Amino acid sequence: MGQTVAVNCARLGLATSFATRVPGDLLGLGLVLELVDEGVDISLSRIDPDARTTVCIIKNWASEQPEYICGCSKESGGQPPVLTELSDDVVTLCSKARTIYLGEGVCRFYEELLGRIDTENKVVIYRPSFMSLELFWDECSKVLRHNPILLLNERKLGILQRKGVDFPGDLMGLGVDRIIVTKGSRGTTLYTQGKVVDIPAEHRAVVDTVGAGDVFSAALIYRLVKGDDIEAAARYATKLASQSISVLGPRKLAKP
Repeated sequence: MGQTVAVNCARLGLATSFATRVPGDLLGLGLVLELVDEGVDISLSRIDPDARTTVCIIKNWASEQPEYICGCSKESGGQPPVLTELSDDVVTLCSKARTIYLGEGVCRFYEELLGRIDTENKVVIYRPSFMSLELFWDECSKVLRHNPILLLNERKLGILQRKGVDFPGDLMGLGVDRIIVTKGSRGTTLYTQGKVVDIPAEHRAVVDTVGAGDVFSAALIYRLVKGDDIEAAARYATKLASQSISVLGPRKLAKP
């Protein structure tokens, strides 16, 4: 989840801003307090009294493939609490940022954002949701023409392949030249133009795999900001994500 990536980035020492639509329920307000306590700038997030926190039930959370069953309340129109309208303030902030992480939000919103900023000297990471790939792939594929680093796991890759996407050729044909697929205990595979690199994971006792992908995302961002190339950053992120599965709970990186 985006808020967990934001917390992890802050704990790694990065100046972090988080823009979202915050549900006006107790869970949403609790999230605001946590982000503020972690030092995350939330000035561009807005509290929506009509939105409700998406509630998920996680089954088999100690396995490599935990099952998520999520639902949005009828009060929120059955929609997840994410930004749907792009503001000039968000464009300005992203124009100044060194790195932009596009998580489980609205593809149309992301495509519009990237079309309004210069991304040439920025790190842009796109980690689409299961729902986006399953239901809105035609819309989400337009984001790829802006050449973000595309971050998938095996289940998300499976969704695309069932849609007839030839991997990785079709995705690179849409505009990306760096794709990362995380594979749990089997590590990570990095695809670039003409090169495939398999990165092994550290062997760790599995306590809780929920949130390991968020650790990977934050660690990848951290090392890219510090100047690593994509392969070195992916190796570091794989190492940290491997270590995180032995920690119970979604906040797997210790506070500094």
